[in-house]
This record gives sequence, structure tokens and C-alpha cells, in this order.
Amino acid sequence: AINDVVYFTVRNEFQSSVLVSISRDRMIQVFLKRANDIEWSLSETLANNKANVICMERVENKIYVASSDRTVSIYRFEMEDKGLVVHKEKMLTLRSTPVALGLHDNTIIVSTQDKQLVIFDSDNNHEILKTLKLCDEHSDGILIDNFIVNGKAGNATKQIICSSSFDKALRCYNYNSGRLIKQYYCHSEPIVGLCKLEDGKLLSISSNGCLFFWSPRKETEHNSESTVF
Repeated sequence: AINDVVYFTVRNEFQSSVLVSISRDRMIQVFLKRANDIEWSLSETLANNKANVICMERVENKIYVASSDRTVSIYRFEMEDKGLVVHKEKMLTLRSTPVALGLHDNTIIVSTQDKQLVIFDSDNNHEILKTLKLCDEHSDGILIDNFIVNGKAGNATKQIICSSSFDKALRCYNYNSGRLIKQYYCHSEPIVGLCKLEDGKLLSISSNGCLFFWSPRKETEHNSESTVF
């Protein structure tokens, strides 16, 4: 079964389209369609992981792939004279199995099975910048299934983490401290996806197909203003 797919373009003299899929068979498959091609062709199969490949994110010509073997792999795609070349730039090792993966403000954010958010600094050789343990209103740790980071890049004190978990709640946390700001119980079934829209709104969808749109608003916490929903 395919777990995730990303599509992007790479350029040299001409623009070529790239489609990357990840699946439970541990494989990352790269498909290529050049400018004058009619059909897609399998360009390369990457078999570097030892377990299920869970999720994937992309920025420009790089993809970030999280696997159940407790790693996050970074690949860079370039069009060279011999064709599409995939460079494996880095493999990050985790202490626990990843659940979700996100990219924000030159950081790589990984939610793990031990109920942590591990944040890597992309500008500092991908060293661990910090870890956060996000909790509910009873100070019990929460396993984060989906998350996005909202707020102005470069100012962690005004950024928030919007997250969902299997308990059907949408929660907003201070990105700098991990402190719970707000939580909402609106969905009647577990939330399976979060999406940040271009107008600043947040979209949440639950397993029963119900959609909620959340509008941003300002809220002051400890004399610091944050944007919540």
C-alpha cells in the first residue's frame, strides 16, 4: 500500500516532473516525466529503509522521509547530464518510532511514539534543537498524530503548534515552551488530517468525513500575543 506521494519539478535546460511514492514495503519509488515525454517512467527505486516508510514532506528539490526504523532520511534531486540523480544527504536517527513529520522555519519536526516532538535545526547540521512533550489539560502526555505550526517565521514566542490526536481534540500549544493554550472538542470522530490554508485559516477533517474551518484570532498568554483559532 502507498502511504504518501509528492509531486514537484526539477530544472536544467528543460523542466522535468518528478513523482515520489513511499509504501509499506520499505521502498521509495521515483518516477520521471521529461518535458517531451508522454508517459511517466520509473527512474529509481530507493531501498535504504529497514521498515515501513510512514510519511514524507518536500521543500523545493528535497524530500524528507520518516520510517518505522526510527530514521528520517533527506534526499536531494538534481537533473544532470546523465539524467535525474538522487543524492542522499543525511539520515537522522530517532530514539522512538516517528508518527508524523513536518517542516517549518528551517526546522524538521518529528512526532514520535514516546509522545515527544523532536525538533532538528536544518541550519546547524541537523542537530537537535529541542524536544517538547505536549500534554492535555490534565498534564498527561499526548501522542500527536497530526500537527502544523502557525505564526510568523523567526519568532518562536509567537508561533503555535496546532495538533490533533486520537481523542478527537484539536489543541494549540506555544511553540517555544510547549504550553497548552487552547483545546477544542468539536469533532465526533478522530481527526485524521490538518491543513493550513493560504488565507491563514486551518482545516481539520475527521474519520467520518466531517470538515471544520478554523479562523485565526489573537490571544494573550503571559503578556505574549499568539495567534490561535
